[in-house]
Amino acid sequence: MKKLIFIEDIKNCISNNSLSLIYVSSKLETCSVCHMLLPKIQENLKEYSKLQIATVDASEVEEIAGEFSVFSLPLIIFYVEGKEVLREGRFISMNALKEVVNRHYNLIYS
Repeated sequence: MKKLIFIEDIKNCISNNSLSLIYVSSKLETCSVCHMLLPKIQENLKEYSKLQIATVDASEVEEIAGEFSVFSLPLIIFYVEGKEVLREGRFISMNALKEVVNRHYNLIYS
């Protein structure tokens, strides 16, 4: 998993990987959901070795809000070949996320 700290790094991650998941959160203590959700995402998606998962701390990369329309945290944005196919915020269903990732992963890599 990569930690991205520049907008250009985020754009490169999306364009250079067939499948990428960007997890936008905050390390501030006020975001308890942010802290508990990332380990669940990692655990649920660990079998997809070619999926690039990257994290972005919105408090460090403030321009992400405008560039990627981030209005609440945490947020996951899933890209397939550079196109956004899923955007989920705050309360994220792990089953729904895994189902979408699995479908696209199998289409590309099977």
